[in-house]
Amino acid sequence: MKNYFLFLAFMILCISVSAQQKKWTLQECVSYALENNITVKQTENALLSNEQDILAAKGQFLPSVSASASQGLSLGTSLVAEGIFANRTSHSTNLGVSVSQNVFNGFRTLNLYKQSKLTRETNELELNRIKDDISLNVVNAYLNVLFNKENIETAEVQYQFSEKQLTQVKNLVDAGVQPRANIYDAEATLSRDAQQVTIAENNYNLALLALSQFLQVPFNNFDVVIIDVNTPSEGLLYSSVTPVLNYALENRIEIKIAEKNIENAQLNTEISKSGYLPNVSLSYGFGTNAFYSNLANNQAAFIDQLDDNKV
Repeated sequence: MKNYFLFLAFMILCISVSAQQKKWTLQECVSYALENNITVKQTENALLSNEQDILAAKGQFLPSVSASASQGLSLGTSLVAEGIFANRTSHSTNLGVSVSQNVFNGFRTLNLYKQSKLTRETNELELNRIKDDISLNVVNAYLNVLFNKENIETAEVQYQFSEKQLTQVKNLVDAGVQPRANIYDAEATLSRDAQQVTIAENNYNLALLALSQFLQVPFNNFDVVIIDVNTPSEGLLYSSVTPVLNYALENRIEIKIAEKNIENAQLNTEISKSGYLPNVSLSYGFGTNAFYSNLANNQAAFIDQLDDNKV
């Protein structure tokens, strides 16, 4: 049992160390944000709702069918002749079916169907826009972490240089080459550089905190993989901004969403215009009934009554 507990404690320690040493890559950060962002999930649920709206819009092209059935029972005393009353029991059955089909309503049904499909397309574009924004924000936060990490290295190098400068100045002062006041200047410079190192470390921790909050993960032991960001090559530079603008106008999701919104507004106008046009519809109704009473003789059979009382 002692060996078992030692082995269990060792495994827990290994898992804990492994979790502490995990560093997030840029791809892991982006993927995690896209999979767990609440806005993305809400938009995906909206797309499921849009599918049902499309089905409902399709259903408007189908005829409307309704059916009814009722059964009645009456008990009590009934006047059968002058001064004569008798106990009466009667049964009544009523059946009915109606069918209605819209023939023309100013193309309102057709435009509503088009609008439901257009709404889904717009929400799909909106989902892509949200994902693009999330990816961009994660990348910016990640690069901010790398930037502040590099600032720490720069500040530490400057501090080490100031330390060497201070040592050199002390040696020169001891040799009588420079005045002692230069030592105070070198110490002040070293103090300022130490402050810059502390500021750089704080900025780095704040950048990590901002990225962890954006991902909604605990900040404790959170760290990222440091990658080298090379200087963009000359091949990526453009001599003219026109190709960039043309590409953005053709491919930016925000512009496509705005175009879909314009189409939606036009459909709303057509739907409103349909109110000025006449509506044409066809309808058919069928009904029948049967009646029985204990005071009546020679009553027809149930099926015969339903056939005779058709309307």
